[in-house]
Amino acid sequence: MRTKGVLLCVLATGAAGAMKPWSTSGSVAAVKTAQSPNSRAIQLSSTCLTSAPACFADGTFTSAGVVFRPPGKSFTFDDLFELSADYKVQSGDCGGGSPRFQIELDMNGDGGTIRSVQVYLGPVPQFTNCSTGWQNTGNLIGNEEVKFDTTQLATFSSQDTYAHTRALIGAKKIVEIRLVVDSGWFPGAKKQVFWCDNVTVNHYRLTANRP
Repeated sequence: MRTKGVLLCVLATGAAGAMKPWSTSGSVAAVKTAQSPNSRAIQLSSTCLTSAPACFADGTFTSAGVVFRPPGKSFTFDDLFELSADYKVQSGDCGGGSPRFQIELDMNGDGGTIRSVQVYLGPVPQFTNCSTGWQNTGNLIGNEEVKFDTTQLATFSSQDTYAHTRALIGAKKIVEIRLVVDSGWFPGAKKQVFWCDNVTVNHYRLTANRP
């Protein structure tokens, strides 16, 4: 994956064919940040240049994501032991459920019923007013201070615990994990731009480096 002369590389430990799990979607670019410690970054952007809901109809709405697809045939929520990223607010702010990790699950084992669990970045409980400068999420898996949105799993909570989330879906197969930016429509925003780096799922890490 090459964008603007910067190579998006995967650093993997004990993983063959490490590039295969990663892809991108939407308004994604690789940028030089001129900032330490992340001198290169993956830029994810969302715009709503008119206003919601008009931008969804007039073509000015955009979104972006980094996508991880597990390389094995079976990768369950129980198998997920690390989920983290470095990120920085470049324009706009956290809000409207963005940025977030979106964990998509096969609920019945045949690919016919997909449900998502969301893990929002930003301060609890509203997930807005993100700090400036580079932040690291820390490992979101197993951290009981992190809130999981399990509302797609029947009538559960938008601020669920890791332990309860695992009890609900531990054995369910993960189809993909996305780092999503899609709230350019959020009031007062019109544009949401985040830089991210070192996006990590277990032993797989996506980073931006020189070609």
